[in-house]
Amino acid sequence: MGIAADSQGNLYVTTGNGTVGKPSPYSEDANGTAENTASPDPTDLSGRSESAIKLTPSGNTLQVTSYFTPFNYVNLNRNDIDYGVMGTFLIPNSTYYFTGGKDGNLYLLNKDNMGGYSASTNNVQQTIPIYANLHCQPAYYNGGGTEFIYVWSENDQLRALPFNRASSMIGNQTTSIIPGPQGQSGAVLSVSSNGTTSGTGIVWAAYAQSGDAESNVTRGIVRAFSANNISTELWNSNQTSGDAPGNYAKFSSPTIANGHLYLPTFSGQVVVYGLK
Repeated sequence: MGIAADSQGNLYVTTGNGTVGKPSPYSEDANGTAENTASPDPTDLSGRSESAIKLTPSGNTLQVTSYFTPFNYVNLNRNDIDYGVMGTFLIPNSTYYFTGGKDGNLYLLNKDNMGGYSASTNNVQQTIPIYANLHCQPAYYNGGGTEFIYVWSENDQLRALPFNRASSMIGNQTTSIIPGPQGQSGAVLSVSSNGTTSGTGIVWAAYAQSGDAESNVTRGIVRAFSANNISTELWNSNQTSGDAPGNYAKFSSPTIANGHLYLPTFSGQVVVYGLK
């Protein structure tokens, strides 16, 4: 995903494996493999791997003005279950920020006060366990007063997570019954709607129909779901001959404009869907 930004020009990024805080020495395990040890000062801003970070413009540079690092960052580093693989998502018209990692946890953060680092706990707004490796891109919909965030990781199902503005928390999630992508590449999602008119929202999902798109080029599929009820599939590209998109292009979200859906592919073409 691209970097998220707010109207004040602050940038929001996530980082994966690497040094946290001041550079720390490496020790070797019994097999002679270098293994990252805990940093002497994991709160030092000079190294912010395994973190969500707010970067604020300051003259000709950027400064870290808030961050969050999971308390178990050493374990995340050692086992390659690093934070940040889902990218960054700012919930519109709020102070909240949504991220996730390979360990299967989603984190709801206050973008202006993310929680920093604690050796014993995560000082965040909310942790939502998904139990899936979150190689995916989230999407958002606000229709008729109900707000949803959607994620679809590999080896998992499409999930809708309602955001409650009164409590500033994620409520009980729902899932689709359709099996999703395999391997190490989750679905890429987009949402279209007639503004906030309830019942008009559509969640569009593109992913590899089979196989591991992380390592191989494989055939893709596009699906459409009701944004208010993701158990309702509205359409998919396998239903009619000639609608198949070709080879799936990972990290390339569907784009909806002017009544059409545009999807880049690894088949050397952009596929355009619309009403026939």
